Amino acid sequence: MSPLPESLLVLGGTSGIALATARRLIARRTRTVWLAG
Repeated sequence: MSPLPESLLVLGGTSGIALATARRLIARRTRTVWLAG
């Protein structure tokens, strides 16, 4: 299994899929998330 990213850039950050993905990674200890709408 590959390690989780420490930071993440989510393009299309206003979509439900993008928000759900960001929330899941934050819950798994991703430190920094940038959402671009």
